[in-house]
Amino acid sequence: MHPTLTTPRTPIAAQVNGRATRQRPRRLSGQALVAPLTWDPIRIALGGLMLVTISRVHQQLTFLQVFRPGLLLTAAALGFAVAFPRAINTKELLSTWPVRRVFALLAIAIIGAPLGLGFRPSLTFLNEVYVPNIVFFALLVVAVRNTGDLRFLIGSFVASAAILVYMSLFVFDSRSFYGFERMASTIMYDANDLGAVFAAAIPLGLLIAQTSTGWVRAIGYVTAAGGPATIALAGSRGGFLALIATGLGLLAMMPRATWGRRIGIVLTAVIVMAMVAPEGYLSKMNSIVNPTEDYNLTSQTGRVEIWKRGLANLAPRPLTGVGINNFARAQWVNQAYTDDGRPIRAMSSHNTFLQIGVDLGVPAFLIFVSIILGAIFTLLRMRSRMPLSWLTDSPERRFLYVSCSYLPVAFFGWASGAFFVSHAYLMPFYCLVAYLAGVLMLYRHEMRGSRGQAPLGRARNRFPQGGSSSPASSLTPLEHHR
Repeated sequence: MHPTLTTPRTPIAAQVNGRATRQRPRRLSGQALVAPLTWDPIRIALGGLMLVTISRVHQQLTFLQVFRPGLLLTAAALGFAVAFPRAINTKELLSTWPVRRVFALLAIAIIGAPLGLGFRPSLTFLNEVYVPNIVFFALLVVAVRNTGDLRFLIGSFVASAAILVYMSLFVFDSRSFYGFERMASTIMYDANDLGAVFAAAIPLGLLIAQTSTGWVRAIGYVTAAGGPATIALAGSRGGFLALIATGLGLLAMMPRATWGRRIGIVLTAVIVMAMVAPEGYLSKMNSIVNPTEDYNLTSQTGRVEIWKRGLANLAPRPLTGVGINNFARAQWVNQAYTDDGRPIRAMSSHNTFLQIGVDLGVPAFLIFVSIILGAIFTLLRMRSRMPLSWLTDSPERRFLYVSCSYLPVAFFGWASGAFFVSHAYLMPFYCLVAYLAGVLMLYRHEMRGSRGQAPLGRARNRFPQGGSSSPASSLTPLEHHR
């Protein structure tokens, strides 16, 4: 059974010189309900690493590539973590189920690499891409000690998306695609990829905006408003569907908002899209409901035929798959031909779920899906158990309540966009899982405090925590959420 949650009440009477006097309830300002950000070397290094990983701004500013900022910031974060172990929360790295499942995916990828179609390409991809991303993911998880830490890390993702908004509006070029003007694919991202990224960034932007003040709040709203504009400029139908999924999620989950306000926010997104959408955007999106002549259904290089070939390559290897990052290689090994005898070029999966299933096998696919579905349902269940008073109770409880409102939308929106792109090994998904792990851990801490149990001990830290001394900021290991 779940324990009854209680919130401290402001006393309505107090004894003054032996006489009872009535006190007015204290009104909390917006500033009092904001969890302080934590600024220290480890979290600053992780914030910088988030910027170069999500926004990839160093690929646009070529002079930065000389310094290899991704490698440099990863080394810095690891160095600070080793030098100051009490500034991170390593004891709870594996205390939540999402983290354990991500490491299970890593183990499957490593074990399956020599059993796939190309050991050397898989090993290269593991060394250069996947393992570094998992290291970054682990650093994000252990960097969360209190709500201020988690807000800083989520804010780093939102700031990275804000950079992409600026690049999309003022830097990236457009190109004609079958008579339709859309954003050109860049050295940073394929235009289609931005749909999944911003489907996650929009609700996270609202989360940061509604739990922050000043310039941090402004960045959150810029990302939330600029995300639809960027998706419109990208001209991706998959991104458009992901945006619809995100909008529906926001309509349902926006905390303590009237239906008028919820609809107003969605209408704002529609207006922003209408202002920047290229000519012919609506007619292009209308093809979603009239797919009979769409090349994705009719062409042998369209998505449907790619998915069929992927499933055919998975059939002989259902348990181990073809090996990590070998989806395209499997098409070379099992060459397919057009009706007139021409070889069909190898293509990426254009579907994250098919990508991980074909690469790593059916067990990995089930684990991957269970993370997404488990995240959504766990967060919804947690929010249903939180009293509405948590929105005005303390910075920790307010942040947790709002996180449980917007993080499920981020997972749902990302998954909707990821259905049309290959994002199984990219960081946006692993960032969301790290944030989920942080929310689960902090929620358990808060629940321990709500039962009136004293913490077992508080880790000392040479870096200032910048948070409150509430149970949510302690490092006490707790039992798993059930």
